This record gives sequence, C-alpha cells and structure tokens, in this order.
Amino acid sequence: MKHFLTLSMFACILFSSCNNEEPIYSCNKAENEWVKENLSEIHTMSRSEWVNVDENLKVPVYRAFTQQQKLNFWVSKFTDVLSLNWSDEEKEHISSLIDMIKQQPQVLDGYNQLSDLEKNKFDLFFYKWFEESRERFKWNNKLIFGIVASGNSLIDKNGTLSVSNNRVTNLSYTESNCNCSKNSDWCLTSTCDDASCEVNDGCGTMLVYDCNGRCGGI
Repeated sequence: MKHFLTLSMFACILFSSCNNEEPIYSCNKAENEWVKENLSEIHTMSRSEWVNVDENLKVPVYRAFTQQQKLNFWVSKFTDVLSLNWSDEEKEHISSLIDMIKQQPQVLDGYNQLSDLEKNKFDLFFYKWFEESRERFKWNNKLIFGIVASGNSLIDKNGTLSVSNNRVTNLSYTESNCNCSKNSDWCLTSTCDDASCEVNDGCGTMLVYDCNGRCGGI
C-alpha cells in the first residue's frame, strides 16, 4: 500500500467510467489512483468506516463498492436515520426506503443500468415518497437530501450531516471533478450546471445517477 490509511477501511469494485472502458472512480487522477491502490482495503469497508473517509474520497470509494456493500450501506444509513426522534408515521415512511432497496437492489448498480420498467418503478416510488415527505411531513429539501442523497450520518431533523475531519494529505484536489447529477439535482443553493467530466453513478438520489455537473458550475 503506497498511501497510509488513517483508519481501517474499505469495499469491492463497481465499474464507473469517464469515457474509458477501464474502471474509473474519479475524474480527478489523484483520487482515482488512490482508490485503485487501496482496493484491497476498500473490499472490506463498512459504512461505519466509510463515514470517516476524507470527504473528497467518499464518492470515489463508494463507486468501488459491490452491490451487496451498497445494499448494506443504505440499510445502515436508513437505520441510523430511524434512530432520531420521529413520529410513528415518519418512521414508517423512512422504513419504506429499506423495504424498497431490499426488493430492488439492482438500482444500486446505477440508474442507467436499469431497464425501462425498473426505471419507471424507481421513479414512481420516489415521486410518491418525495411528495409525501413534503406535503404530509413538511420536510424541506435539506432534510430530504440528508436522508436519501448523502451517505453521511444525519445528525438532526434539520438536515445537519456529519463531516469527516480525516484527510489524505498527499492528494491534490486541484483538478475539476463532477459533484452533482443534472438528472437528479440535489444542489441545495444553486443548480447542477455543465462540467468538463462525467463519471458513472455516485450522485443524485441514492447515489445511483451519473455525476455530470457541478453545483453552480463551481
């Protein structure tokens, strides 16, 4: 292992690409190489380890997870969310996410990998889920994002998310990288604008959409 890991980490290989047949985990070359060099640790990573990863590396690392790891990841995330002080109706609403993902684990391989029927089923589920979240429970987009579009731990019902302070100090983050999906835009204070790279999955709802833009173009 060329780079020192500050925590015990990591999970298996899922294909992403930046217009390249070789598996790509980030359009930032330094991030991409780091993930490839540490795949053996990534192959055993749990979500509890993932939450302590350098924030810049979290999505590239997530892209390297197997479908089973991603399933375990989201079940863990939603179970953590359920630990907050919700009403019984809200808990039932959140629990429906666990049921959905267990019934349709193939969505975790990426939205564009789904059949038209699977896409329609996924779209309809979340259309209804978002409507109920906003209309029945009066949840705002920040809270909804914190539940379904980020793997970080939800700290409170205001939508506050945990942030890792760990850093891999020898990586360069000067290269542009996509951080949002124009097809599932969760940029909270701007819109997802065109960017110079595209990577399969890792953005949007359940991180299943291709990352093909940057929030506010930044």
